[in-house]
Amino acid sequence: MDNIPNNPSLKPPKSFEEQIDLMVSRGLIVADREKAISILKRINYYRLSAYTLTLKNRNNQFKKGVTFQEIYLLYEFDQKLRTLLMPLMETVEIAFRTHIAYFLAIKYGNVAHLDKSIFRNEEQFRKFLEDLKHLGFPDNWESILRRSTPVY
Repeated sequence: MDNIPNNPSLKPPKSFEEQIDLMVSRGLIVADREKAISILKRINYYRLSAYTLTLKNRNNQFKKGVTFQEIYLLYEFDQKLRTLLMPLMETVEIAFRTHIAYFLAIKYGNVAHLDKSIFRNEEQFRKFLEDLKHLGFPDNWESILRRSTPVY
């Protein structure tokens, strides 16, 4: 890659140690500096900093007594919660899509998704077709779908 100059309008990059120093300068308590650096090596600083938003004052200083460990525990809780919810979300999503497909098929027929009259306007229908194209559907997807794939 060519030597591309840094963008001066962006913040300069900081080492893991400098990232910890910045948080400490804002009042964060870091009991185990090496463990904190190890965590930052696995979890991006900006990803972790999202969990600090409610733990700071308006002047970007941490509220009294906030620790790095507490922030990491919030991150771990969120990660575990997402792990528990994802399979449930998939079930809800599939059920939702099934109900929509069933409704469309019963009310408008087995290729309802190809009927532009059920869209709000022609532009919305064209956008839908473009989205299908961007998803990798072949150019002749419409004839293939009309022959073989009902909406349900």
